[in-house]
Amino acid sequence: MSFVETILQINPLILIASISLILSLLINIVYKLTTNQELMKKLKDEIKIHQEEMKKHRADPKKMAETQKKAMEKNMVYMKHSFKPTLYTFIPLILIFSWFNGHLAYLPLQPNETFQVKAYSAYEVNLTSVPALEIIGKEKFNGGTVFNLRGGEGSYTLWYDVAGEKQSNDILITTKQAYDKPLVSFKNSKITSVEVSNPKMKPFGDFSFLGWHPGWVGTYIIFSLLFSTLTRKFMKIY
Repeated sequence: MSFVETILQINPLILIASISLILSLLINIVYKLTTNQELMKKLKDEIKIHQEEMKKHRADPKKMAETQKKAMEKNMVYMKHSFKPTLYTFIPLILIFSWFNGHLAYLPLQPNETFQVKAYSAYEVNLTSVPALEIIGKEKFNGGTVFNLRGGEGSYTLWYDVAGEKQSNDILITTKQAYDKPLVSFKNSKITSVEVSNPKMKPFGDFSFLGWHPGWVGTYIIFSLLFSTLTRKFMKIY
């Protein structure tokens, strides 16, 4: 079993929380090492003073505008210095987010369970697969054709015959946390796209925030904001 397969055996909520914590620590370490913390603290204190002055001068629009201008100037300087660490962390974060999207955005298609494939086309669509999948049903809908399929564990290539034109995409049926790209688009084709019904990942399960079921992005943001705030306080980062 590879390293990726091993860590994907971890509960998704715990895995995303753990990676969020590690990334928050690393980002804050880079931030602290690449910024002048004495200057950053001074700028933050000055911004806070200007904000307090703005509250005092609410009845004096001219004085308030002057104070607001000073606060904005200090804030621009602060943001300019804060931007430098982003240059060091941007590319690694993009790579990690890409990994998340490729491994934790969806749940796998389960062996011997029915799933759907929607083929979007104005033409008649016929489907075959290698190896062969069981085609349980085929229905037309406004914009294309939906196929109900079922098969054992393994990798499959689906072939679509649309008015003599052929297109294909790969799917994976497995009990492991793995999947092929569920949505595939085709350019300059009689079939515009196909969509496989991999369920979306919900790391919090049935629990929702006012009806919202966060996917991996929302879950990462929640933990990232929490851990980033805590680690910044602990490391005394300004």
